[in-house]
Order: sequence, then structure tokens, then C-alpha cells
Amino acid sequence: MSILVGPRLWSLVASFVNKKYISYRPVDFANQAGYAPGIKSERPGGSVFITAQILLTVVTLGYSLVPAIADFNATHATNPLWTPHARFHVVWQVMSYLCFGLMGLYFIWASPFAAHSTGMWIAAALAASAYIGFFSASFGKSIYGGAQYDSNGVPPIRLGALELDVNWTVFTVMAVVWLVGVYCLSTVAAGA
Repeated sequence: MSILVGPRLWSLVASFVNKKYISYRPVDFANQAGYAPGIKSERPGGSVFITAQILLTVVTLGYSLVPAIADFNATHATNPLWTPHARFHVVWQVMSYLCFGLMGLYFIWASPFAAHSTGMWIAAALAASAYIGFFSASFGKSIYGGAQYDSNGVPPIRLGALELDVNWTVFTVMAVVWLVGVYCLSTVAAGA
């Protein structure tokens, strides 16, 4: 069982990856200075890679932490107009997204693949799943009788005659940030 502790675990994982089950740039196992033992500390793409990490971190917090702050209150999780089962589902969703967000942050910053684009692509896929889910629910609300907000929920932002739904505004901005982050990541991957 001691093989699964410390540097040996990362070597085992890396040897599995190097057998082409997962593809990424070769790792210098002689260099022990990195995010995880055995992972080279140099990052491909330099500042573009770090920019992608920061943008995908913002996007990850946008689908995990921001909804948790926005939804654990009387507008959602404790909304007296919602049925107890609907409140159960919103808490379940928010807690799931917090867990997915933690996984995304791990893949961006701390995993053995954080120094390579593999972890970043996993984090980008997690984020895409969350944002696609939001936009699918928004576009499909007429099918299931949904609404963007409730009478006692978070009202739209009014800018003169313009009315902006808070969720749509935040998630559209996050989707654009995601696109820029993925573009940065793809330029790094293209140069690898």
C-alpha cells in the first residue's frame, strides 16, 4: 500500500499516462520541482498559459462559487414560495457545482497535469458543461414552464428602457471569458 503514497503515486499515474492512455507533452521525471512530485515546473506557452489558467479560474468560480452565494438565501434555497422539493433540487445543484468547481480548480492549479494543457482542457470541459446546462434551461423554459426569476427573487437590472436578467448577464460574460480562455489554451496547445 505504500506505493500509493507521495512521489510514487505521481510516478505511477505518470507512467499510466505515458503509455498513451492520456496524451500530453513528455515530463522530465528527474526534475522534482513542480506542482506535484515528478512534474516539470516549466509551463508551455508562458504568459498565455497563465492567462488561460486565470481566465478558466474566473469561469470556474462563475459557475460554482457565484451561484452558491446568490442561491443560498431567500431568493432560492429558502424561498417560501418554492416547494420543499424544488428547494432540495437547488441545494443539490449548487452543492454539485461547488464540487465540480473544486475539481476544476484542482485540474487548473494543483493536479499532476496542471503544468500541461490536459488539466486545463478538463477544467474547460467542466465549465462548458455548466454553462451549456444554464443556457439549455433558459432556452427550454417554455417546455417545462420555467422562468428566469420569481416575483420574490432577484429582479432584472433596469438600465433605462433596457432590462437585463442578472443570470443571463453574468453567465453570458462568463461564456465570453470561457471562449477567450479556451482560445488562449488552444494557442498554447498548437505551439506544443
